[in-house]
Parts: sequence; structure tokens; C-alpha cells
Amino acid sequence: MRKILSKYLLWLMGAALLIFLPQIAGASSVPLFNQIGIAIIFALAYNLLLGQSGLLSFGHAVYFGLGGFVTVQVMLWVNDKAFWLPTPLMPVVGALTGMISGWVLGYFSTRRHGTAFAMITLAIVELMSAGALMLNTLSGGEEGISAWRESWLWISFGSDTEVYYLILAWVVLSTVVLYGFTLTPLGRVTLAVRDNGERAQFIGYNTYLVRHIVFIISGTFAGVAGGLLAVNTELINYETMGLLDSAIVLINTFIGGAGFFSGPILGAILLTTMQMSLSNYTEAWLFYQGIIFILMVMFAPTGLAGILYVHAPVVKRGLMHRLLPAYAKGFLPLAVSAGTLIFLVEFIFHWEVQFYSADPIVVFGITWEPASVWPWLVLGVGIAVGGGGMRYAIRVVRQQWDEVNALLKDTTQS
Repeated sequence: MRKILSKYLLWLMGAALLIFLPQIAGASSVPLFNQIGIAIIFALAYNLLLGQSGLLSFGHAVYFGLGGFVTVQVMLWVNDKAFWLPTPLMPVVGALTGMISGWVLGYFSTRRHGTAFAMITLAIVELMSAGALMLNTLSGGEEGISAWRESWLWISFGSDTEVYYLILAWVVLSTVVLYGFTLTPLGRVTLAVRDNGERAQFIGYNTYLVRHIVFIISGTFAGVAGGLLAVNTELINYETMGLLDSAIVLINTFIGGAGFFSGPILGAILLTTMQMSLSNYTEAWLFYQGIIFILMVMFAPTGLAGILYVHAPVVKRGLMHRLLPAYAKGFLPLAVSAGTLIFLVEFIFHWEVQFYSADPIVVFGITWEPASVWPWLVLGVGIAVGGGGMRYAIRVVRQQWDEVNALLKDTTQS
């Protein structure tokens, strides 16, 4: 009984936090929360392909962008009094658009899987983004299409906070529906198709139909995210269905953990926050995002959610105190390596931008001249010290993990 109460208490605390988040964080943070909410729905929709079905798509922004384009067009009709639809239901337009386009484009793309499927999706996104740029009368070209949110009942939707609660409602609804789908028989079959499609087909499942249905559902919720983007920004252009947004949702999902339902949520929160925060301080934020992606692929392919789930039994058995000293030994070399990398990137970027004026860089009250040998010598020492320390820390962490795993096996067997 106590466990049940604590579980519901945790959910109630989380709901209260989300409801009062704009008041807690301040109005200036609400646009970030709105972008995070949209990114969460888009990442969850994409994870239905990558994590649930094993389909790597390089062009899922097509359904995201199409949902946004049709939604903003309907918003224009509502502005011109030619059509009526309340603003809270505008994402339904994006959902229908994503569902129809997912059915049409998925009809032939899901007939293949693996590399062939990925190449087909890449061709589709190039085709659609180029077509949107050329068809200026429909897409607005580079300027895009803009419309404004209409009021509904007593809600004007004139502030970001009002839009936040609209996005929050759709995030909760989409999360519940998508999680419920993973628990259905069809959701279980998609795992079998992902793990071994030939065996699933041999025992009687139509693997093409399963992939097609999942593709339609994924396109539907990608369209919901696109519709919310149109409502939030009141502007959609051709870049919304391009390669950049397709790559961003892929990175969000993978870094968060494509094998876990909560993974895309973690990835969307982290990387959207990084994108909107770091872009205010550096123009090289995409480079840092790429570095994080490479490191996750090399050292943590299960993503952030995978790291958390690996530590769950350790915490449950009360063995976390055995890992903390090893992690502490790795913190300093990790900080040195990260600081050296950041300084190197910013140093080179500033040098390239200010090449002709040759303005020096002042950090911590010290002037760093690009033409001098000292900055490069310090960077070299930082790389050597950080890299050497990381190699030692990795060995220590692995040794501690071996001991912890042995204790976990002993306690399980006993």
C-alpha cells in the first residue's frame, strides 16, 4: 500500500510541477518549454519507427513539415472567416495530414527495410523539401506561410503561457496513446518484426503490413508535432520538412535512448535546451551536439535512458556507494577534457572569424594570441592530461563495475 501511495504521489508531484512550471521558471523560459514539448512528441513518434520497429528514417521531418504546412493554411482560412476550427484542435489537422501522407509515402517505402528503407526516406525528404521551395504559391518559398492564433472561449492564446498549456495537453495525450500502443498485441508484434523479420514472417505475420501501420501511426504523431509548431510559431517554411529537422529528431531519439520509451523524452529535453541555450553564446552549438552524438554512439549506444536503467538495479541493491568513488576519479579528467575541447573549438572559431583583424581572445583575464605558441601548447597539455586521466578513469570504472556485477549475481542467486 505504501508503494502504491508513493507511486501516485510521485505522479501527482510531476503533474503539479508541469502545471506550475511557467510560474516557477518565469515567463522568459516558457518559449523553451514550448519547443521541448513539440520536440518530445516528434521524438516519440520517430522512436516508434527506430526503437519499436527498427526502421531508420532519414526523412521523418516530411510528415512533421506537412502537418505544419496544412495546419498553418487552415489557420489562415480561420483568420479569413472561410473556415472555423478552434485553436486547441488545430493539431488534429496536422495529425490527419501526417496520417494520410504516412499512408501514401509509407505504402512503397515500407516495402523495404534496412539500408534500402533509409535511402528511400532520404530521397523523399530531398524531393519534398525541394518541391516546397519551388512551389512558392503553396509553401511561401523561403519566407514561408504565417497566420495568427484565434481566441477560443475566454482564452486568447496571445501569450506563450497559454500556448504552453495547449502543448502540454497534447504532450500528455500523445505520450499516453503512444505508450498504450506499445502494450497492445500489435505493438508487441513490431518488436518481433524488428528483432527478426524473417522469423516473424515465417510464423505467419505480414511484416510489410505491420511496418506500414507503424509508419502511419508515427507519421500521424509527427503531424501533431508539426501542427503544434504552426500554432506555437505562427510560421512554417520549407526548411521544416528538410534534412536538418530530420537529423535533429534522429539525434534526439538516439542520444536519449531509442530502445526505451522514455529515451526520446530525455533526448528532446536535453538537446532542445542545449540548442536554445548554447545558441545564445556560441555559433558552434551544432558542433558540440555532433560531438555528444559521436561519444554516445561510441561509449553509450543505449543512450541516456540506457545508462539510467543500468544503474537501477545497483541503486535498488544499495551498491551505488561502490561506484561513486570511481566516478569521482573520472570527473576531473572529464572536466579537463571537456574544457580543453570547448576552448579549442571557440579559439579556432574566433580565429577564423577574426582572421583579418587578428583580435586576441581574453579568457580569465589572460590574453590569448592565435599567432603565439603558448595557447597551442596549453591546449596540447590539456588534451594530454585529460586524455590520459580519462584512460585511467575508464579502467577504474570498469574494474568497479565488474565487482558490482559479481555482487549483483551473488545476491540474485541467493
